[in-house]
Amino acid sequence: MTTRIFEQYKFFTRIIKHIIINLSKVYFFVARDTIRLLSNGKLASAKKWSSILLDSVISHGATEGLGNVSGHTMLDTNRHVQMNLRKKGLEADLTGDLFMSKKVWTSVGSIKQVTLEKLRLKHSNMSFIGNDVISIIGHTAIILSLLYKIKVLERSEHNYILTSRNAANANYLSYWEDFFPQLDLRDSAVFNLEDNLWPFFVEICSLELYGESKPFYEVHDIVTRQWEKLNKGPILKLKDKDKELGHEYLAQFGFDSGTDWFVTLHVRNSAALSRGIDLRSSYGRNADISTYVPAIKRIIDLGGWVVRIGESEPDDLPKLDKLIDFTNLKNNHDVLSTYFLAECRFLLGTSSGPLCVPPTFGKPVVMTNAPSIGRSPFYPGSITLPKLVQNLDGTLLTLPEMLGSKSGWSDSWLLNDVKQKLNWRNNSDDEILAAVEEMLSDNLQVQSEIQQKFEKTVREYGSDAVGTISFSFISKWQELLLGD
Repeated sequence: MTTRIFEQYKFFTRIIKHIIINLSKVYFFVARDTIRLLSNGKLASAKKWSSILLDSVISHGATEGLGNVSGHTMLDTNRHVQMNLRKKGLEADLTGDLFMSKKVWTSVGSIKQVTLEKLRLKHSNMSFIGNDVISIIGHTAIILSLLYKIKVLERSEHNYILTSRNAANANYLSYWEDFFPQLDLRDSAVFNLEDNLWPFFVEICSLELYGESKPFYEVHDIVTRQWEKLNKGPILKLKDKDKELGHEYLAQFGFDSGTDWFVTLHVRNSAALSRGIDLRSSYGRNADISTYVPAIKRIIDLGGWVVRIGESEPDDLPKLDKLIDFTNLKNNHDVLSTYFLAECRFLLGTSSGPLCVPPTFGKPVVMTNAPSIGRSPFYPGSITLPKLVQNLDGTLLTLPEMLGSKSGWSDSWLLNDVKQKLNWRNNSDDEILAAVEEMLSDNLQVQSEIQQKFEKTVREYGSDAVGTISFSFISKWQELLLGD
């Protein structure tokens, strides 16, 4: 972005801030009138009406479902419908109900469009990026990169403004301020803004693409593939000062930034307990860090280093030369975390926020222990190792059996019934090792016939997002997954 354009952005944000400050004078009266409406039962009526409209929106879409909503109750009613739809969408994602998930998240975005259209603000060319996006690093990376790419691909003049500073990683967020100017607002003002101007805020599970509201997964798959096809390259570049700090930090362990390379490791391994039950293996996004040790040793044997990031965990990795456990070091801070995600040769990890960051700097990922074999994000030059699903007796489900049930689309817990008890089958240490060797071979440019067949099969079952499955993994399980 040129300096001139960015100055125009900053001027634009000053105007918006002035408007918001003046609007804040109105919030008192809005709050007062809301209390009056509540005492008169009108707000309660809007909430009741919203629950009635919910099924109508799901069945017929936002335009028809909200067709008769107007007047002073419109914003409240539409907001409640949208919030209830969000709950249904999250429930559908958790339970693996693909059809309902896609339908609900499409409607969530459509409600915003319908509301803005009725307010005659559909073409305002302005959106806010709020706390839902900024407070979680995975949301920050994936949503901001999509918004920027969509703006470029559509040659859009739409303006996006950051309203929250509640960042999971303030240093990483600073990289995006060159593309999305930020308002410097107090928390109370941000809350009022998000609550009162909700139709202007970007959703995390539903985005607009070419004028239509679509589920996040579908938008990510379409946009990422178009971006790669056009050879657009990475959006972000590590700042020199951050790179120097990272090099200096690693140098104290003997790392030579001129010749050495490293792989970043992030494994979601939360040892959460519920009624005495260890949930590490039952929750789809978790994994056992010990199964990554052979891959770590292989990277080191080949001359690389491994840096583990994330939350401090009770599980200890073995003490190895060239293995740095950054989770247990006191000076774990934002700049170094950004450096490890931006400067690594690739990230070896599980389905969690940090996995979304390296691709914004043009670095690939090896996504291991990925739940939802039917729906996974695509990243150029990257590979995915999905989790399989098994019965209590250890019998593995075939790909059609997984995709034909909710187990193939869930990314959290597998919901069981009296007829069938299912468990996740985590990636083994040899599968993770083979995937790392595959990535280090630098031979990922062209998909093999069996990888293409896997993607085709999954899409035939309705998937709107398919990451590149590891060749070593699909080769090992070819008969189970493809029937060959």
